Amino acid sequence: MSIYEARKFEPIVPTAVMRIYSGSPIMNGGYGRLRDNPSYVRKFLYVFDDIHGITGDEMDRESNLGPDENPDIRFMSREDARQVIEDFVSVKDKVECLVVHCKHGQGRSAAVAMGLNETFELGYDTFRMSKEFPKFNPGVYELVVEAGKNFLNKE
Repeated sequence: MSIYEARKFEPIVPTAVMRIYSGSPIMNGGYGRLRDNPSYVRKFLYVFDDIHGITGDEMDRESNLGPDENPDIRFMSREDARQVIEDFVSVKDKVECLVVHCKHGQGRSAAVAMGLNETFELGYDTFRMSKEFPKFNPGVYELVVEAGKNFLNKE
């Protein structure tokens, strides 16, 4: 979901929201507040950018798009993915709706939602979701699925 859709969204059932911001303050302009609504059970915030094919654990910070060129770029890490999984698990039995949004609702949020769906079998067809959101970030998706598998293997 995009930030524009998220800001208009009016939950009518217990809802958790995962907000994904960019590492760049410039890119975060306009995110604003979500509507005040008692149906929001929990709001989570994550910060990472939508760079396809590169994750924080793979990135050599001294080359390519490192801090010398753009210190505001932040890549999703395995720790970020683990936190997404833990946050979801903390609310999954308390909510009937999960909103995942980023700026445009196509890359990061779609990948996180698809990864959660794949891990926890939430009832959606992940392949169909990938067709609906062809710009989903495969690196983010893979990290969330990996973190989900690690979590489930510990149970």
